[in-house]
Amino acid sequence: MASIPVCLKRQLFILSCLPLLAACGAPQDRGRVRQAVQAQSSKAKPVDFTLEDLEKNVIHLAEHRDSIVLITYFTTWCAPCAELLPLLNKLANGPEALSNVVVIGISVDLQPKKMLPPFIESWGLNFPVALADQAMLHGRTPFGQLVAVPSTYLIDPNGYEVGRFVGAVPMTHLRQKLESLGAKR
Repeated sequence: MASIPVCLKRQLFILSCLPLLAACGAPQDRGRVRQAVQAQSSKAKPVDFTLEDLEKNVIHLAEHRDSIVLITYFTTWCAPCAELLPLLNKLANGPEALSNVVVIGISVDLQPKKMLPPFIESWGLNFPVALADQAMLHGRTPFGQLVAVPSTYLIDPNGYEVGRFVGAVPMTHLRQKLESLGAKR
């Protein structure tokens, strides 16, 4: 059986990334939020994953039960991501922080060891940033197909997904949603 040439593999990879690139940079999608709230059913299971950060520290979602968790998939080259992450940082840290809220970023960058350190430092991010595993790099997440970055998922204190935001997230809307789940200023 003949192997696939490297140049064809690269072209196929680039074509598979086009939906992410288009969604990130599309001006008509900026500021527009699509929220899908999933109803909990008796068959639903709490969301869970285990990933590592740049220093090989393990980030295990189940360790954050009893907290409200915001999980954001992002890349360092995505302008809406660069706008959203500092705002999420304020929700997790500092004078505007909400109690009982944990923010976890998941980088889907292809070269995270090179790109993430200066990005995290320049934006002053103080929340954990995990590296996507191979499935996530191919768009497969515990929440279903990753269709765009940024994509933010809201997890309740029991571990269930209760909201999702694709693209930019209006902070007033997000704060209201968090406060409805029990977060306090």
